[in-house]
Amino acid sequence: MMRVAVGVDPGLHGAVAFLTADGAQVGDMPTRAGTGKYKLVLDVDGAVRLIDEVLVLAEGGVAKAAIELPWAAHGQSGQSLANASRNAAVLEGIIASKLDGYTCPPATAWKRHHGLLHQDKEASRQLAIAHFPQLAHLLKRKKDEGRAEALLIAEYAWQQAGWEVRETPALPFL
Repeated sequence: MMRVAVGVDPGLHGAVAFLTADGAQVGDMPTRAGTGKYKLVLDVDGAVRLIDEVLVLAEGGVAKAAIELPWAAHGQSGQSLANASRNAAVLEGIIASKLDGYTCPPATAWKRHHGLLHQDKEASRQLAIAHFPQLAHLLKRKKDEGRAEALLIAEYAWQQAGWEVRETPALPFL
C-alpha cells in the first residue's frame, strides 16, 4: 500500500511537497495572474490537478496532508497574511474532499518538531537540504525557502502519521 504525505506552505510564493517511501518532490504553489491589486493569485484548477496527482501517486493507498496554518509574523503585511489564509482555506477544501486526512499545524508545531523554533527561514532551507540532498538543486536559492518549508511540513505529516522514515530519492514532479 502506497503512502503519500503532502506538505503545503500556503503563501503565494509557497510550495507543495510530496513524500513517499520511494522518494520526494517539491514544486512552487500553482499561481496565475490576478486582476486589479491582486497581481498573483492561487491557480485553483492547478491545485486541484496537483491533489488529483497525489491520488494517482497513492495508488489506492493512504494520502495525508499538513497545511501550515497562516499566522501573522513580525514584519509581514496584512495583504500577505490574507493571501496565505485564503490559499490555505481553498487548499484545505480541496484536500478535505480528496485525501484521507489532513492537519493544519501552526508553524511553531512543525518547526519545534524539526528544532527550528525561533530560527530564520534560511535555517529551514539548510535543514531541508540536509534531509533531502537529492533535491538540493531545487533549494539552492534563498527564495526557495517556501519549497524547503513545504518539504519539512510533508516530513512532519509523515512522522505524525507514524510512518517509518526512509531515505527519499527525488521523484519526478507531478
